[in-house]
Amino acid sequence: LEGGEDGSGPAPQIPTWLKFPPSANILYAKGCGSYSEIVTDTSREVLCCPLSDIERHYGKRLFRIHRSYLVNLMKIDAIGTHHVLTGGQRVPISDTYRLA
Repeated sequence: LEGGEDGSGPAPQIPTWLKFPPSANILYAKGCGSYSEIVTDTSREVLCCPLSDIERHYGKRLFRIHRSYLVNLMKIDAIGTHHVLTGGQRVPISDTYRLA
């Protein structure tokens, strides 16, 4: 679909001033309202943008496994029933996304 989510106007643009780390370094991203935290192999960065902007920026390089989490599939160490392990950290998988 073109336009905004409701089809009433142009698609929202991601601000060009946001500094997104390379996807190859990302373990996961966690959203909390209008802020998101990107966790990489070596750092944590907080961005003033919703998780949906991160998802749109990285496209299929990050995969949604929970309403509040995206993971880099290339960085998953193990998959459990209700979580994945990435970089030694547990990231929850919601029932909705587990079945997808």
